[in-house]
Amino acid sequence: MSGYPRRPGATPLSRARSLVIPDDDKLEDHEEANPFSFKEFLKTKNLGLSKEDTTNRIYSQLKDENSKLRRKLNEVQSFSETQTEMVRTLERKLEAKMIKEESDFRDLESVVQQVEQNLELMTKRAVKAENHVMKLKQEINLLQAQVSNFKRENEALRSGQGASLTVVKQNTDVALQNLRVVMNSAQASI
Repeated sequence: MSGYPRRPGATPLSRARSLVIPDDDKLEDHEEANPFSFKEFLKTKNLGLSKEDTTNRIYSQLKDENSKLRRKLNEVQSFSETQTEMVRTLERKLEAKMIKEESDFRDLESVVQQVEQNLELMTKRAVKAENHVMKLKQEINLLQAQVSNFKRENEALRSGQGASLTVVKQNTDVALQNLRVVMNSAQASI
């Protein structure tokens, strides 16, 4: 209200009551008399156009607008179909990749199990070989003790004690053959 000067003694409400809106008939008369009215402007614009021409022009505009909207709708549908197909393609690729990864995982799991079985088998073989080596070492020690005994016996016989030289020689040969067999099998096992 600061932009309007206030009449002394008159309230804003009384000023509003003083504005009178003319009746429709009076307004039409006023507009017809006024060459700058909106109705006059429209009349000059539509000069020479009949009601049928105006209807045809509106129909043509609506038809054009519908055509534009259909094109846009077709573009949107085409874009949507393209995006949908792209999503389907990506889903297929993802599924194929997941299947391949699952297959690779199963293959890897199988290889790990096979390696574990091989390690277990090698461990059993190593334990068995160690036991066999210990057994062979014991046999070698036993045979070495026998050879020692035979050597002592041989020396005793040479010095003139006891049995004949041929019997001792045969015993020694048998012991040496046994020792060679045990040593050869020990070396083969090692």
